[in-house]
Amino acid sequence: MEGELWVKRENRISHLQPNHPGDRLRSGLCARGCLWVGKGRARSIRFFSWDVGVSMIIRRYRDGDEEGIVRVMNESFATFNQWGLTPEKWNGYEKIDPGFSREKAFVAESEERIVSHVQLVKREMNFGKFVVVSGVANVCTDPDFRSKGLATQVLQEALRDAAQWSALSALDTGYASGAHRIYRRLGFSPFHFFRRFSGERWEVERAIRRLKKFAGDLTSEVRPFEEKDKQDIERIYSANAEKVRGSCRRDPAYWEGKLFSRNSWQTFFYRQFDAREVMVLPGRAYAYVDWDEPARRLTVREANSEPGDNLALAAVYASALSLKEGINEAIIVAPEGDQSIDYLLADFYRFRVQNSFMVSVLNPAELLKQMAGKDNGSGKRVKLQLYNDLGYLDPVTVGLANFLPTANVSSDATIYVHQSIFMRMVSGLEDPIEALTSDKLVIVGDVEGVAVALRNHFTRHPFVLWPSDRWRSFQRDHHATRIWSS
Repeated sequence: MEGELWVKRENRISHLQPNHPGDRLRSGLCARGCLWVGKGRARSIRFFSWDVGVSMIIRRYRDGDEEGIVRVMNESFATFNQWGLTPEKWNGYEKIDPGFSREKAFVAESEERIVSHVQLVKREMNFGKFVVVSGVANVCTDPDFRSKGLATQVLQEALRDAAQWSALSALDTGYASGAHRIYRRLGFSPFHFFRRFSGERWEVERAIRRLKKFAGDLTSEVRPFEEKDKQDIERIYSANAEKVRGSCRRDPAYWEGKLFSRNSWQTFFYRQFDAREVMVLPGRAYAYVDWDEPARRLTVREANSEPGDNLALAAVYASALSLKEGINEAIIVAPEGDQSIDYLLADFYRFRVQNSFMVSVLNPAELLKQMAGKDNGSGKRVKLQLYNDLGYLDPVTVGLANFLPTANVSSDATIYVHQSIFMRMVSGLEDPIEALTSDKLVIVGDVEGVAVALRNHFTRHPFVLWPSDRWRSFQRDHHATRIWSS
């Protein structure tokens, strides 16, 4: 046909047709042999799926797509279905969470029907400095169109967009699942398995006694949240977020939308705010508590005190754990690598959750610019060669003193390190010398000098990503946990 292009590759016939006569044909083949048309934000991918037998378009969100997006999400995720996700709630996310934008929603469309969806969520996470991260969430496909590679292609288009405004992408999914393997083939690597403290009523009772003894009379000063506590809570959180790696930057609109007007226990799930579920030691500490009545399970999903004020932290922990009687299980989310917290919660068992937090470095040079300190203009230079499971990323020459990229490409040594190990070093979760001795990191050149610089630059730090800031990226939710009605 005149004005149209067809490509046959990997048992798939791809059909390209401009969105309108003014569109200019750009670029080349995508991963599965399709071509894309349009330019800038109007770009879309049009192809004929030989597997499905219909024409497909991959594109960014347009007005009215929320009906189809919500339908696919409810069909794919038991949690959204139970919670009662509606188009109105989906549109409302934009007002609740500044990191959510309909413009960062991507879909696959077949005959004017949304059949696959990927959402990007913007976060600023602490990796020594606050870094812009594109969170991948809600990867889902209509049941009638699964196993055709649609979600993969929608995610590839989303990641092309993410690379324009973020240097790092991240997601959270079940380890060794089908989705996990797909993400690895797209350049993501397992980065961390989150830890939690857990105990039954016996551990809870012992912990309350220990915490009350440690905190002394402060426990009696803890009370439920009041409106006047807002500024103190924001200030306490911000002071800790500057020190604890993995913490996300929160502006006042984020606090008001997700944590003061609603009780958000995850990016996409919330219920009516209940001041009795926020324990406050005025001006010194706070704790957010979730209660699952049928399971008799209490979760302390976030607790902070003024940095170093362990007495105040013990007081709010003790009050939070005493909030309900007849607890079958208590779960506490807390920063990892903080010895004072490990001491306060010594009565609890520590577990790793099966969900894998994955990362993909989209732009090594830009990532290092955001994380690096000031340029001192002198010192040795090294070539940092990151790689993932697919191969090498773009090499970056950096100053050894601050890891700031430099225009001078000559170097005194080369560091070879997997992206996940590098990000764990940056996060304070991995010791560079241990990585070097276990061959997780290889230095070619001045081994001793580079090792000393790595040890000085990448030190251990507490790490946490609080549940309210987290986003999930299930392809299918087989093991839905009980959730609250909104």
